[in-house]
This record gives sequence, structure tokens and C-alpha cells, in this order.
Amino acid sequence: MYKSIIVTETKPPKPQKLIITILLILTLLAGAALRLYNLRWDLGTFPHPDERSTLLFYAPTIRFPENQSDWLNPRKSPLNPFWDTHSQTRRSYTYGHFPLYLLVFTGNLLTDLSPTVEKLGASPEMSDFFRSASTGRGYAVVGRALVALLDTLSIYLLFLIARRLYGPWAGLLAAAFSAFAALHIQLAHFFAVDPVSATFALLTVYGSMLMFDRRSIASAVLTGVAIGLAVSSKYSALPVVLVPAVATWFNLTKNAGGQVGKCAGEHSLTRVPAHLRTRSRAHPLTLLLIAATISFLTFALTSPFALLDFDNFYQAVVKEQGEMVSGAADFPFTRQYRNTLPYIYFIKQQIQWGLWWPLGLLSFAGLVWALARAFFGKLQTGEWLILAWLIPYFGFTGLFLAKFMRYMSPVTPFAIIFGVGLLAFIARRFSCSVAAGTGVAVLLGTMLWAAMFVKGVYATEHSWITASRWIYQNAPDGACIAVEHWEEGVPRDWAWLEPGMSPGMRGYRQPQLPMYDPDTEQKFTTIRDTLQSCDYLVIASNRMLRTLPRLEERYPLSTRYYQALFAGELGYELAATFETPPKLGPLKIDDQPADESFTVYDHPKAFIFKKTRDLSDQPLSASRWINGRW
Repeated sequence: MYKSIIVTETKPPKPQKLIITILLILTLLAGAALRLYNLRWDLGTFPHPDERSTLLFYAPTIRFPENQSDWLNPRKSPLNPFWDTHSQTRRSYTYGHFPLYLLVFTGNLLTDLSPTVEKLGASPEMSDFFRSASTGRGYAVVGRALVALLDTLSIYLLFLIARRLYGPWAGLLAAAFSAFAALHIQLAHFFAVDPVSATFALLTVYGSMLMFDRRSIASAVLTGVAIGLAVSSKYSALPVVLVPAVATWFNLTKNAGGQVGKCAGEHSLTRVPAHLRTRSRAHPLTLLLIAATISFLTFALTSPFALLDFDNFYQAVVKEQGEMVSGAADFPFTRQYRNTLPYIYFIKQQIQWGLWWPLGLLSFAGLVWALARAFFGKLQTGEWLILAWLIPYFGFTGLFLAKFMRYMSPVTPFAIIFGVGLLAFIARRFSCSVAAGTGVAVLLGTMLWAAMFVKGVYATEHSWITASRWIYQNAPDGACIAVEHWEEGVPRDWAWLEPGMSPGMRGYRQPQLPMYDPDTEQKFTTIRDTLQSCDYLVIASNRMLRTLPRLEERYPLSTRYYQALFAGELGYELAATFETPPKLGPLKIDDQPADESFTVYDHPKAFIFKKTRDLSDQPLSASRWINGRW
């Protein structure tokens, strides 16, 4: 029943091994290049509110206290992200400390190195980057680079895991799929903790595989560190603790002789290699205890105030964040997920957009294949270890009301591995040519989507900057420009980016339309009066434009408002549209129907309307509008 995780073969010929090594290096370089490409894509405008709050609000406050006795004092230590030591008030930081600490440490280290860099004759641009590395805009580049590098490490971990399960060529294909996965490329362009946590979840699975096969203390230590950093990056990674426990259970119950069966393709073993059997073969329970101890110590060292300031941790992470993701609290930014299907919505978004159709279909078909084999007891031990993470994590996360696409970043790498496993199964049981052809076709499709995404989104000026420039060039001083609340706002004050790009300097008024508010007569009156007094109207993204009409029973007035606006019935005509969709040459894909979080931050579609006629003389009463009569 228990199969070794190792796919050992009669060692591949040296030329083949060299080819695999070269291709792996090229894959890692390509993945890193895509993730590191144009990390200043937003020109320091911070369109993502979570990233902005971390970089501008939390990171600048994290530092070592002057008094060493205050280091671990939750009310005095500026290392505590849950507490503002100046105002002595609670803060709602909802992520693990580790990525934040890593960001601040790296940024300050680079700043400290700036004099040395200047002495070495670095270019003015490079010197300026080092000097500003610990400022808000500097933190953005540093943080995104750290996420990109850690996500590149995850590509290598995919190779290691898939190689152990299905062979070296399968490992290479899994790495290539991951390198060109659009979702992971996108997340690396933000300081997001989800890819960081996913990398250490992968490392946990790999370390647990080593615990099963080698039973060495080093593998237990590696696994413990990985668990601690995964949970210290994002607390939702806690189910990863089950992986080494399952590996231990298999080690306790497998055949004493280490009997194994065929693992993949033509590579097979009859026994675990002698050099692994004769190494330090610690007792499985000893290894589990070591891994558990190391994981707790790692977590305590890298997220200390989750323990020392547990009340505020519980309030911010468990209570407030829990109410948000579950839907118990009705936040405007989660209303897009009302009436969406658990699990299915996540999977559909990944297939259609995050991984795109070729890789998405293969990956989730592979996941179904693995689950079916699990039902019939046909899995290898390593595959069980993956499911020991996937089933509890996705089983719990898939039930959330909030279904941000980044929540799937700890799932998709393992789905990719199973997709490659399915191809290996097809090659072994049916046709190598069909499996190879499918793999190549999926890889080419994934590469095309990655190229379109990077070229269209990150090689193009952000649509909000372009839209703001249009307004500054076309709207006269003192103009009234209506905007929607809960939006980042266009135009913004970007005078530091370009002289004159400042609403204050131009005397612009920017009243807000309360679109998320309940549809009442007062809301109608506010919208009507604002439109009648303004000269322009900006819809900065499809955030409310798409969500509110989908909830028509809750927002009938807002639904009719948008219909009338785009039909030109409210005295405004569409003057300009700005978008940066995935595009490569003549190929362009409209991904605005995708999950809001996939588009509204790095490539939103913005609409600018200009008033062309005054409706103030028309008898539009609130009651008539609410009743649907224009």
C-alpha cells in the first residue's frame, strides 16, 4: 500500500541529465524575469489598498525599540504590528509578521548600504533606489521583488516535488507550467503574503516527503522551519501542520522492509535505496516532535506578537477577518461574492483567468484524477501528503464568502503537480505521444497567456494614470468631477509624478456618489444633485458597475442608474475609456468579466463621462426615478 515518494531510476544518461538541468535553469530564469519585470508598473501610485496600507502605514512604524527591555512588550515595542505605540491604540493588521519583518529588514539594509553603493560608482538611479529602499515607494519595489524571488523558489520546489513523484521530465514540465502561470506572475507584482505562504507550504510538503523517505533529523528541521514560516506569513496556512503528521503515520504503518512499487513512467524501485535506509533513521515520532518544536519556535520568533498580544491578534485576525471572509460582516468589497457558489467560483476563476483554459483544465482534471485514485486507495505516499494539505485548506477556504483569487495561490501549484501526474499516467497507460503533445500544447497556451498578460498589463501605463492625464489636459480649472466612493479616485494627486497633476492645484471639486449605500430616496437625491452640479463623472473601474446590477434585488435604483448613464439619458456622454487588457500584437482578451481582484488593481477599465446637457429643468422627482420612470 505504501509507496516510496522517490522515483529513482537507473540514473539517466549524462546528456539527458545535462539537458534537464539546462532547461530547468532557463525555466527558473524565465519565471524570475516575468515576476521581476517592471515592478514599478504603478509608478508609485499604490492602487491596491492592502498593499498600500502595509507599505505606507505599517512598514514605516516597524523598528527595534530603543530600550531592549521593550522588545517583547506588546504596548511599548514598535515591532508589534497590532499596536500603535504612539497613540496607544489597537491596529487591525491581519497578516503574519514574517513578510512584514523581512520587508523592513531588507529595505533598511539596502538603505544602510547606499553610501557603499555610491562609493562603488553606481549609477544615479541605482544609488537613489538604495537610498529610498526604506521609504514607501522603495518598500514597494523591495517587497514586490522579495515576493517575486520567493515565488521563483516555488517553481524550483514544484520541480523537486513532481520529480520525486513522477520523474525528472515531469518535474521540469511542472516547473514550466508554474513559471508561466499568470496568477502567480500577477501576485508577484504586489507585496502580497499569499505567494510567500504558498512557497513555504510547498517546502513543507517537500520536507515531509524527505521525512518519510529518509527519516533524517535534517528533514524534520527543514519541515519545521517551513511550517513556521508558512503560518507566520498567513495564518490560514495552519492546516499545513497535518502534512508531517500524515508522513509520520505512513512511516509508522508501512512495511518494515520499505517495499515500494512503481512510481511513474518507466522509473521504478523495489526498495528504498540502501544509502537512504542506512542513514540516520530516527524514529518517526521523534522526527514529528522535532518538526513540531521547530515549527513553534520559528513561528514564535517570526510572529511573536500573535502570542504576546493574543487579544489584539484574535480581534484582528480571527474575529474581524473571520467576519469578512465568512460574510457575517457586510463589507462593500465582498458584496461581489454574494450568491456565488462555494468551491465552483474559485475553480472557474482559475480555469478561465488565473491559469487560463489549457493549464486550468489540465490542473483541475489532475486534481479530480488524484481524488479519484485516493478514493480507491491508489495514491503514492507523496500524493497523500499533498492532499493532506489541499483537502483541509481548500475544504475550509472554498466555503468562504470572500473568494479573492489570491486565496488560491496555495492550491494551484499542487493542482499543477497533479495535472502533470495525469499526463504521466496517460503516458504510462495509454500513449506517450498523446501525453507529450498535450503537455506541449498546454505549455504553449500558458506561455501565450503569460506573454499577453505581462505585455498588456505591465508594459503599459496604468489606466488610472492615463485617465488622470486626460482629465488634467481636458477639464478646466475649477471643474466639478463626480467620483464613486470606495474607489481609489481619478484624478489623484500625482504632482510628484508629473507637474500639474494635482486636483488641489487645479481647483477641482470631487463629490462622491454613495453607490454602495442602500437604494433610498436620499441616495437618489445625492446622485441627482451631484450629477446636476458637476461637469464630469468618473467610473474608475468596474468595481460597482458590475457588482450592483448583479444584485438588482438589492440595488434596483443603482441598476437603472447605470443603464440610463450608459444610454446617455442623464445628460452625460462617454468621453473617454481607458483600459490595458492582456494583449500581444493583434491578440487582445477582455478579462473585465474576471473576478474583481484580478482586474481592478493593475488593469482597471476606467470611464470618463462629460456633461453635454443640463437636466435641471426636467421634472425628475426622486419618487419617479425610484419607480423606474426617467
